[in-house]
Amino acid sequence: AVVQRYITRPMLIDGLKFDLRLYFLVAGKLIGDGGLDLRCFLFRDGLVRLCTTAYEAPTPETMDNKCMHLTNYAVNKHSSDFQANTSAEDDGSGSKRSLRWFLRYIEDEYGERERRKLWFKLMGLCVKTVLTVQPTLEAECQSAFPKDLSGGQMGWRCFEILGVDVMLDSKRKPYLIEINHLPSFTTDSPLDDDIKRRLLDQTLDLTCGNLTSRDRKVYEQLARGRRVAGGGVPPPAHGTAASTGLPEVGMPTGESPLDFLTYKDFDRAFPPPQDAAKLARECGEIAERVRELFRPVHDARRSNVGRMNTRDFPAAVAAGAVAAPCAGVGGGPGATQRPPPLPAGGRCAPASENG
Repeated sequence: AVVQRYITRPMLIDGLKFDLRLYFLVAGKLIGDGGLDLRCFLFRDGLVRLCTTAYEAPTPETMDNKCMHLTNYAVNKHSSDFQANTSAEDDGSGSKRSLRWFLRYIEDEYGERERRKLWFKLMGLCVKTVLTVQPTLEAECQSAFPKDLSGGQMGWRCFEILGVDVMLDSKRKPYLIEINHLPSFTTDSPLDDDIKRRLLDQTLDLTCGNLTSRDRKVYEQLARGRRVAGGGVPPPAHGTAASTGLPEVGMPTGESPLDFLTYKDFDRAFPPPQDAAKLARECGEIAERVRELFRPVHDARRSNVGRMNTRDFPAAVAAGAVAAPCAGVGGGPGATQRPPPLPAGGRCAPASENG
């Protein structure tokens, strides 16, 4: 069973209750001690899912009216009052609208300052939720993937797209409803297709932009070089950028896109941007407290993983493989291994229904 507190004064649009589907990208960079340097991005578009019956405060007579109180798309799409979207450009009408439209609506009604304030609240809600499980994420990564014989030189392409469902009260305070680690990528309308296509395309660009068919060969060169060097910095392998002076396709060069503050429709949420000093301070306090609480558990697990996870890195899963993005995880070292799971914050409805 799922027990949730009812929001007694929800924010309404056109007299209808609604929720927001946010898309939160969790990725990271490997650091020297085997830890995970977390990188998180919030997509500047998403979905606004409205009820199909005008809202009234719950009473014994109205409590059973699902299309009045439940914002689930899977419930409301079967209502005779459901208004389907017919154009991606018309993203501000119907029973499913875009987050981009909603933020414009907030700015028009309450001002640019209020829109920016709400955006950082939504960002903070997502980041703080993920930070509470960061030690578990690191431990799962270490146990899920085999030893990387390139010494981390191929980068890290593992990622997960979370569907974060949020509801606002009448004062525009966001409340977390649930987190879906397998959000729906079904496209029931032109609006769905536009938003989800951009989300997936930009996610792959951001996390796997340097992925090529040569990754396996490059990985084997780097692993061989490290063996020759006794596990230290490898000498330049024949045909690599270091030996030819030419850019090596598939080799990481320059600053990683994961370090950018913005990337197309993504805003980096963690580490927080410089103009979010309060969020940065709160994230630091949460991360420190979580690590303190879970240090004994994860130190013991890390020690066990270190003894078990010493097998060679299979050539068949060399660092270029990419898993299906709809599964919520991208490729990285050991991409055919099970992905590190992210705990859900509530029910996870089937992908075909939870759009």
